[in-house]
Amino acid sequence: MCGACVNSTGSFPPYFESHLENTLNLIEQSLPRTFVNIMTIFNISGVYYAGKNYTYCELVWGIIKKECYCMETGKKADLDMMDLRASQFNAITERLALKFSAKNNTGFTVVTQPGVSGIKVEEFGETYLSSLDCFHPSLCANQAFTYSIWNNMFQPVGKKSTAPDPKNIKLYCPTENDFIQ
Repeated sequence: MCGACVNSTGSFPPYFESHLENTLNLIEQSLPRTFVNIMTIFNISGVYYAGKNYTYCELVWGIIKKECYCMETGKKADLDMMDLRASQFNAITERLALKFSAKNNTGFTVVTQPGVSGIKVEEFGETYLSSLDCFHPSLCANQAFTYSIWNNMFQPVGKKSTAPDPKNIKLYCPTENDFIQ
């Protein structure tokens, strides 16, 4: 995502798709009885919007260069390009998971867990950014992400949540009748 505004090879959807598909093929061929959970990504622009009005984040971003170039520019076109790539990568992830599921291989399953794809980091604010670099998730954010992904695993495919509720983050406790989906 961070190289999307400069056309970095790794930011192109076909590159991502071929590498993800090759990886899934390798796992399927090499590891019998495997359940693969693939997480989607959220819009990285939210990190910029969450930290841009905080002096500390502005100072850190000025010192730590090249953490995420497209975010650091602060240009709307660059931020929008990252969000477009996130959307494209998430669609690819979903499509490949469905493709592998359609094989009906009883020893190999791929499921997408979209528990953070819809999160709006800017709504959570600075507390969701690491105090180290104002870019990576803080402990608080990692906990919310973890709860959301865990809860996703017990929600049926097609009915999975895409973001934790910042005002009501709860961990689902599975029952003996639950199974991972």
